[in-house]
Amino acid sequence: MKSSKSTHRALLLLMMLMLMIAGAVQAQDTVTIKWWDFPRAWAEPGTDEDPSAWNKMLADEYMAEHPNVTIEFTTIDWVEGPNKLNVALIAGEGPDVMYGYPALFGRMLALDVLAPITPALDAMSEEEVNDFYPAALDFVKRGEDYWAFPWYYNAEGEYAINMTLVEEAGALDLVPEGPSYSWTPDDLLELAQACTFTRDNGEQVWGIVFATNQATGIDIWPTWSFARMFGYELYDSANEISTFADDGGAEAFQYMYDLVETYQVSPPGTGGLTNDDREDLWNRQQACILINGGVEQQLAIAAGIESGTIEGPFEVIPVLPPAEEDVELKVAGGVGVQMVFDNGDQARLDAALDFTAWLTNSENLLVFKDLSPLTARASSVEALQSDDDPVTAWRMEYVLPSVASYSSHPQDLLISDAWMQAVQSLYAGESTPEEAAQFFQDEANRLLAEAVE
Repeated sequence: MKSSKSTHRALLLLMMLMLMIAGAVQAQDTVTIKWWDFPRAWAEPGTDEDPSAWNKMLADEYMAEHPNVTIEFTTIDWVEGPNKLNVALIAGEGPDVMYGYPALFGRMLALDVLAPITPALDAMSEEEVNDFYPAALDFVKRGEDYWAFPWYYNAEGEYAINMTLVEEAGALDLVPEGPSYSWTPDDLLELAQACTFTRDNGEQVWGIVFATNQATGIDIWPTWSFARMFGYELYDSANEISTFADDGGAEAFQYMYDLVETYQVSPPGTGGLTNDDREDLWNRQQACILINGGVEQQLAIAAGIESGTIEGPFEVIPVLPPAEEDVELKVAGGVGVQMVFDNGDQARLDAALDFTAWLTNSENLLVFKDLSPLTARASSVEALQSDDDPVTAWRMEYVLPSVASYSSHPQDLLISDAWMQAVQSLYAGESTPEEAAQFFQDEANRLLAEAVE
């Protein structure tokens, strides 16, 4: 009897020990990672009311397949998000995974807060790695390592034309023709002049609209096309120098000034349009030419008409950005990436790498069907392209070969601010085109000479 009690006690102790060990192992294996992202109302099932529904859906799906991983998701906005990230990193409370547009990615590289994703790529099959476009992988490579997962491959420098408005103005003969849909700055001006008029109901229709009162780099970038159409670059990120004024960049400022003040085909620049103002005019069919997001605008307007939020008819076609006949065409675009941060915890890092590799697989990249059929993976683009999709075929032939990537220089956002300051000074009558160009060049070189802190 005594022996039986001893045996029972020993078995009980053994079971308790095993439970304690199992609990300890489970505690060690359980990990929480933080995922930050910007609003994505376009990503199904996202809506304007819940622009992060897609993120939450994917987080739930991943956690269901990986019960030891908890994903804490946080939505950040496009304006204050980068500042919130800076504060969080200083406090040691940054995310594990976050989307990075080129300049933000470059800044994080300069701050040395990212983890290389090379181990995750090494764990993939050769076929899966080669599915990334070479240019997308090159964009995230520094030295021998890769520092982010390519995600979005965009060409948002395409212009958009409201063909319904063009027909209303009787200017169909002035629209760029296929198959390339290319044109010059003079062609743009002629179409903009024809499409600037006042309707019988008193509505003012503008030939072209662009932001002249914007304070966020990613919203300023589209106006850089006014420099590139004449062959000017704002700065050389590789050599960290701007020769914009020296090269004759005042020509671009003169053209922008003339659109607003001389020819009056765009709203007055002194007050200035924000991107929201511009979008409002576009959606109300009071603007003919939009200087970015051609394909995205075409898809968005079609979706808006279908849902009843936008009144038709409203036909949109994407076209190439204008370029002088002797100037090499450059379509603004780049690679959006998913960054993985090194927070000093190997378990969190391993989980973050695995989650982000999954997030950027070919199946999950199909989310771009509602935005643009371009992704960082060739198989996803192929899956999204239908036989009767002439737009993607046009992009593949005429747009992608001419994509000029947004810079990943860590000072790019501040340089964008300097560009907008020069634009605003120009429209306020405080500087001539030459003075505005010189101000920008001097300010850009000052910023390029500063170390990122």
